[in-house]
Amino acid sequence: MKIFDSHLHIFPEEIAAPAIQKLSEVSHLTPTFDGTRQGALAYLQEQGITAGLNCPIATHPKQVESIIRSAASQKWPLISLGSIHPDTPNKREFLIKIKELGLPGIKLHPEYQQFTLEEERVQEIWEVCQELNLPILFHAGEDIAFQPPCKCPPKSFKWLVKKYPKLIVIAAHFGGWRLWNEVAEELIGENIFLDLALVFDDWDKNKVADLIQKHGADKILFASDSPWGSAKRNFDTLQTLGLTKNEFQKICWDNAAKIFSLSQYENV
Repeated sequence: MKIFDSHLHIFPEEIAAPAIQKLSEVSHLTPTFDGTRQGALAYLQEQGITAGLNCPIATHPKQVESIIRSAASQKWPLISLGSIHPDTPNKREFLIKIKELGLPGIKLHPEYQQFTLEEERVQEIWEVCQELNLPILFHAGEDIAFQPPCKCPPKSFKWLVKKYPKLIVIAAHFGGWRLWNEVAEELIGENIFLDLALVFDDWDKNKVADLIQKHGADKILFASDSPWGSAKRNFDTLQTLGLTKNEFQKICWDNAAKIFSLSQYENV
């Protein structure tokens, strides 16, 4: 079957090695590949994954243009989101450019980019992305590199999807890494997609299975957060959750195909 990993990370060739080393030291995690595009492609093949989505983060407004340019150059089977920074001038113009280039959406990380979802300075992003039907994949919950409390708890995502009901929101790490009880209370049943990145490494798989049923398999995305997680380990665990064939296919491919318009890419 076809499997799409909706959450992985690659870096420009010239900074991949130091970036991976630094992030490994901070997270105390052993990377599963070297952080390069070629390393990621080899990793996807080795893990039995059909294709994947790179999720870059603009940690400074000056990085936005180069990230968009790099994302537009990525070809199947490893495509890329764009990104924008909360302090980017001309946010609307950049978001329109991302849409016109055919990028599948943007990635934002409230911890690294230092914002909360409710702040006035980011409302234009939500408004324009809703208008353009441009998906946003967010880091959600705590982050191993930052001290709690986090800037993106589940209740903030609930606020976001209530205020912008047509916005396509994907909350990584099942809606809130290490805030699992809050996810169950705030997000299950809401109009929000949840990805499975690093979830099974930190939470009881039976609880995840229960919440998948309550939330709906049509709002769950297969994801690994590689090189920090293992796609094969996630896939193997997913197979033990008692999902139907139809639910399994939705999670592993169909939902991502719909959100990210995968049919536009060659050989899909």
